[in-house]
Amino acid sequence: MAAHSKPSSETLGTRLDSIRCKSRTGDGVHLTRHFTLMLQPVSPGKLDTRQSNYRYKFQGVEQKQHDPVLGTIIKGIKKLNQNHIGIADLNIRVLASTNSPPIWPSQSCLSAHDIKFYTLFINNEEFPSTMPVRIIPRTAPLTMEKIWVRVNHKWQPISEWLLENQSKRHEQGGWPALQAQYNWWYKNGKTFPFLELPKELRLVIYEHLVGHEIYPLSTADPGCLNNDSALLIARVVFGKGYSRNICLNYDYIARMAIDRFVVEVGSSAPAPELAILLANKQVHDEALQAGWENSRKCFFDTEIFSTVVVAQAGPKSHYNYLNKLQLNFTHKAYFNFFGLKVDFGEEAWSWLGGAYDSTMSQSPRPPLAEYLTSRSLSHTLRDLQLRFRSPEDGTDGNAWGRPCCQRTIVDWIMTFAFPFVKDVPKVTLEGYVKRPSKLMWEDALKPGEMEGGAPFDWQAEKNKILKTSSDCL
Repeated sequence: MAAHSKPSSETLGTRLDSIRCKSRTGDGVHLTRHFTLMLQPVSPGKLDTRQSNYRYKFQGVEQKQHDPVLGTIIKGIKKLNQNHIGIADLNIRVLASTNSPPIWPSQSCLSAHDIKFYTLFINNEEFPSTMPVRIIPRTAPLTMEKIWVRVNHKWQPISEWLLENQSKRHEQGGWPALQAQYNWWYKNGKTFPFLELPKELRLVIYEHLVGHEIYPLSTADPGCLNNDSALLIARVVFGKGYSRNICLNYDYIARMAIDRFVVEVGSSAPAPELAILLANKQVHDEALQAGWENSRKCFFDTEIFSTVVVAQAGPKSHYNYLNKLQLNFTHKAYFNFFGLKVDFGEEAWSWLGGAYDSTMSQSPRPPLAEYLTSRSLSHTLRDLQLRFRSPEDGTDGNAWGRPCCQRTIVDWIMTFAFPFVKDVPKVTLEGYVKRPSKLMWEDALKPGEMEGGAPFDWQAEKNKILKTSSDCL
């Protein structure tokens, strides 16, 4: 039996023909459904309707007498729900199919009356299963093991038939298996001794709930970004995750972010699941510790990064939460962040490319990258990822507003980044980076010397970039 059936686009007549055809082949489940249709046939006027417009509904019969068999079946199914995830996932309901007298307790005057029909409803399936039921043997007390059903010319215990036809969703993996697990735990009345697990395992679970990557935000009002005292007393929160429309969905981020095209093409991360914090104080404290100290804090905008680093309230006073970072800026934002300024002269359009007369210089203002060497980060930051965007993010992502050589841009950004990140124990380049460039820069940033023995002379390389002719920009 299917755990959850999807609406069909076929007409009711076609669906009925399918049931009749499969029942003739000896399919037990479809035989029971065919028997349902024999008890309560479909109105001929509905045969051409589709399931979106009409669904067959079996009407249960009101019982005038107490039926011990029905009560025993219901109790037996509840017990099966507790021990079998596939049964619990079927969400079975049972009704009497006819208004005939109960077959239990046994009455001598009705000794020939020992069969009664019952209908089982499985989840949201359109056609329930109807089958004859009898008591074997007819001795007290009445138990689930003595209730037998007849399917495909064979009598067998109803619990045995249910186990043979239980749901298999829990074996599929993924979301269907997770839904089946939720359904089972809801019904079996059991609890998992979570706090009896070793703390190391609990921390792994917390990391999966909160997320391996979180995008923290400051609670500072975007209108107070120039107010140092307001930034200092602001708290840092886990944030809203990362999605293509994050600036459209969250007004705070839209007003905070400098870049309006900040979201990386094809990249996303769900918002942290924080319901676990409501369990109890111990779980609350452990989950917060795992979230702040074990996850990587990711930033897609330089302004959001600076407000989080400056904030003194919240997790900063309790956790070493800036130990693993990822910077995921656009090329233009990276230039500004590391102090590389691009100045444009008069526009010199050409029919071939619309080039600009431009020069590069070092920004006179302290770059935001100085936060990486500040006291608040220099002693805590142990792992830094610099992620580079795809050229598909658009020409707005670089300082010239037109396609540029990705490898050259990455090398220039890393040259200006070098003095700010060279003392971080681990620095890796991610995203759209050529493998030779990735290996060269990660080697240059390791403690000691580059491959080949010569140290990286970033000052000389920086001067080369600043002396680049405007014709080459």
